[in-house]
Amino acid sequence: MNVGNPSLFSTSQWRGRSFSAILVKRFFVIFFFAYACWSLFTLILEIMYEDHTGPDGMNLDQFKREQSIPEVTSHLMALIELEKNITMSDANIETEEERKIISELIQNKENNTLSLLGSKSKSSQEDKSEPYYYYYYYYDQNGKKMDKPKLVRRNKVKQKVKNTADSPMTGSFANCTLDHATSTKPGSSKPFDTHPDSGMVVVSCREIWFRAPLREIEEGGIPIFVGVLSGAGGKGPMHRDSIRSTWARNRKGVYFLVAGPWSQVEDEFNEHRDLIWINEEEIYEGENSVLPFKTTSFLSILETYSRDGELGYEYLFKTDDDSYVDLDKLDNVLRKKNSNSPIDYWGCCTMKNYAPLREESLKWHVTYKMYPEELYPLYCQGAGFATSRKFVKCAYEGNHIRNFRYNPFEDVSIGFLAERCGIKPVSDTVQVSQYRADEGHEKMKASESAAMYSALPKASMIGKVVQHRVKTHYDMYQHHLCTKNGC
Repeated sequence: MNVGNPSLFSTSQWRGRSFSAILVKRFFVIFFFAYACWSLFTLILEIMYEDHTGPDGMNLDQFKREQSIPEVTSHLMALIELEKNITMSDANIETEEERKIISELIQNKENNTLSLLGSKSKSSQEDKSEPYYYYYYYYDQNGKKMDKPKLVRRNKVKQKVKNTADSPMTGSFANCTLDHATSTKPGSSKPFDTHPDSGMVVVSCREIWFRAPLREIEEGGIPIFVGVLSGAGGKGPMHRDSIRSTWARNRKGVYFLVAGPWSQVEDEFNEHRDLIWINEEEIYEGENSVLPFKTTSFLSILETYSRDGELGYEYLFKTDDDSYVDLDKLDNVLRKKNSNSPIDYWGCCTMKNYAPLREESLKWHVTYKMYPEELYPLYCQGAGFATSRKFVKCAYEGNHIRNFRYNPFEDVSIGFLAERCGIKPVSDTVQVSQYRADEGHEKMKASESAAMYSALPKASMIGKVVQHRVKTHYDMYQHHLCTKNGC
């Protein structure tokens, strides 16, 4: 019988095909086994690291879908990210359900434990003592808005000792050491400065050489000196000229705090005599920021060279070069209105101790190595704050400025000094305006588009001493007109 090609039925060919079939079968078995192992491995990783990625590894959108949580404004979430106080007026509430959820959020914020926005998940049912709290973040460390905002679970730091209302776990009383990166090491001092307006102060174990208009400072007769943080280069000169032609026009005692190469500011220093320059690099972000050195050097220099008695200053006020300051109102708030009950530390301040941001993706995070403590002290934010001579004298003569441990945030650093001196801040969130509008979405709009004056809310100084985030000369001039015309 003809059955075709007999080689198809040869023993050697058939055995070869049987062997190939076995190999294919074993390959699929091994593949599926490896896939199962990989799936199990990734599941274990998700469980181990879920506190870095959010509850059960879900992003914000997935979490909202599963829990049926309505949208909450990005501004409110940004406030939470920045550890700020939040109120119902900060949220753009559209439904009663959202109102209920945000109420719970605010209540949990007050308890320093952010829950899952009113969800019925297991985590939100847990006791308030659980070792986690939750927050949203919408912007990466470069300030760029993220495509997929995430809800992140953060570990609370375990307390080594029990906190009390009078002795929170802050780093205020920690002293600097010579082995810190910013400290001046033995034998590494900078050359002696022979300039007639030069001097040296010590801040956090670091020698800070400076040049300042010492003759003008020593003359006295100025009750409130103002220090304005400004950059030597970039937009710094433009901001300084804008301030000189508006709120500091024909005013004595307003000084711009700069760093960087002396050659960059020498001509301006000699022409205007309103710069306080420190011999440091202009570094604004990261754990070597120059801002704390500028601010605390300002306190030390003014305390060292100012007169005592009636011709001496009463307050030092620190602000930024994108702020408009009504100096007459400032004088009224600090010296006249509160003459019977003097204020020692005034501004837009925290009224309870907040935890540092640890998430590396956040712009203002700080490492445990830099700041191992659980909480920050009470402090006034950098847009504008005042310190009395009593406060400054304690900080300087008590060697607190010299000895406190360096922190990259200048406003927190002043909070350290306040706690060391037993001084509590007086907060005024109305007269020191951080944002450009009252509504949350307008605040975010003004923050993100501040360089475009057409996108900013209309200038207004009604009821305000300080308006922050004034980014252009036109905008500064409009605020100046408002102080003159009452708008």
